[in-house]
Amino acid sequence: MTIRAVGGSLSLDHQLNDDVVNRSVGLRGLSVQLALRGVCKTYGPPASGVRALVDVDLDIQNGEFFSLLGPSGCGKTSLLRILAGLENQTAGTISIADRVIDDVPPFKRPVNTVFQSYALFPHFTVRKNIAYGLVSKKISGSDLNNRVNEMLALVQLTDLSERYPGQLSGGQQQRVAIARALAPEPDVLLLDECLSALDRQLRKEMQSELKRIQRSTGVTFVFVTHDQEEAMALSDRMAVLSEGRVVQVGTPIDIYNAPANRFIAGFIGDMNFIRCEALGSRRVSVAGQVLDVEHKFEPGASVVLAVRPECLTVDFDGSSSDRMSAAGMAGTIQDIAFTGNVLALSIELSDGQHLRAELRSRDVAGKSIMPAHAVRVGVEVSDISIYPAAAGV
Repeated sequence: MTIRAVGGSLSLDHQLNDDVVNRSVGLRGLSVQLALRGVCKTYGPPASGVRALVDVDLDIQNGEFFSLLGPSGCGKTSLLRILAGLENQTAGTISIADRVIDDVPPFKRPVNTVFQSYALFPHFTVRKNIAYGLVSKKISGSDLNNRVNEMLALVQLTDLSERYPGQLSGGQQQRVAIARALAPEPDVLLLDECLSALDRQLRKEMQSELKRIQRSTGVTFVFVTHDQEEAMALSDRMAVLSEGRVVQVGTPIDIYNAPANRFIAGFIGDMNFIRCEALGSRRVSVAGQVLDVEHKFEPGASVVLAVRPECLTVDFDGSSSDRMSAAGMAGTIQDIAFTGNVLALSIELSDGQHLRAELRSRDVAGKSIMPAHAVRVGVEVSDISIYPAAAGV
């Protein structure tokens, strides 16, 4: 069997729709709207302080929906606050439309921010909340009314324009905050975990709304989130951050299918990591199977095989196939979880390692599947990645 050292496959459950794919292709060749070069941020003394951002380089395209994704403490919110002008970077340069904005104060930057808390004025109606930024820019009369009406129509709140924030649902308040931020026509809209306060169903609805609004306006969106599924569902491209560094930039499909390192493989989506031992420069032993690989390792080196749960097949009855015989690993079912369209199996391999397999429920309909059932686990060549066992970021 031959195994690629990097790779992966996007399952049907994780595929993005054609709009996202076509959108990311269409963005190629567009001008850079937002450029970051060597951006660093240290809190405290330069020599002994906390390094929140380290040499961040990014190019975000005009009209792109771009996400900054990473775990808590990775630096994504610090980066967004620097873009907004709410904090100063320790080093590096930020440009919008080829104009350096390092010394430009927040109120003069061509950006607006939507915060997690929405920050609406409770004593203002929806209309007055949306008009606030325009009034601050000395826009009045018919120009003011026309722009507010455009924003109300954009976020589908025309009929609620005279209500107060306390009379609105969480999703409606979110749309008011977005309309208020877009009304002055910023070059870039920054969104700081702005969906995290919503319940699951409303969050999904607002994801669709955000995409629709961004496509309608053509404004560059920079979206900060720790939610991997949210970032993949919304983004044309995204940057994954860890410990203040950008570790990979790409489309959601590219990052899901070909994570750059073991950290990203484990952070984006679900991943099984199976310990292997290198028997030679291109052979490894895993769960009693000897496999040929397209990657050189020192004999005796410890490596890790990575494979998505949905990429595994499970043979329950001993039937053979090329797929099963090529990479069949003996194991025993430990636990079963039915979630509707997916049957999730926890399997203990013959060497004591555990993995998770996700099968489509309709593919196993009628089969007798019970804990302690002996099985063989298989995987396609193209669905496997291999990393050094000690690899982190």
